[in-house]
Amino acid sequence: MHQQRDLLISVPWFSRCGQPLPEGFTVPDPDPLRAGRYQAVFWQEMPYKVVSWKEAARHFRSRKWEETGLLSKSLRAGDLLRAGYAPADYNELNTVVVQTVDTAIIPVVTDTVQRLRLPVAIVPEVTKQLIRGLLESQFADVGIYALGVSLLKVYQAGHLPCGWEGNWPDGRLMVM
Repeated sequence: MHQQRDLLISVPWFSRCGQPLPEGFTVPDPDPLRAGRYQAVFWQEMPYKVVSWKEAARHFRSRKWEETGLLSKSLRAGDLLRAGYAPADYNELNTVVVQTVDTAIIPVVTDTVQRLRLPVAIVPEVTKQLIRGLLESQFADVGIYALGVSLLKVYQAGHLPCGWEGNWPDGRLMVM
């Protein structure tokens, strides 16, 4: 967890929004059945690039983006139960992850948002996404649906994941 925390603290937050994604950029397939139970199988298709902050904000606040996150969360919970993890295990880890994100990462994100004069309203959604990604990465051996892991990868590239095109897990991530 400490290694991931340190990596996220050093992320170039939002520094590449509006720029092309890096050549060869891929994200994990969110469907572990299609991806061979999360064995580093990646989409061949690039995530969809959103071209403006206005469009990104619209997708970021959309019901579809919220539903995508909720569906991912419920499928993750089912995957963990089937793998034999007790809810107490997940809840204990969730407490640690939330504390790590709130105390170590979100202050850096908030400072960057203010410095770049971005909408402060994105910070709560970024917080949820970071928690989702860190939790999923802790259970990668289970083969869970990997939306959160994809979000972390987008943040690490200096971009903002802001929506979903299509019906999750089919479709693709929208990135600013």
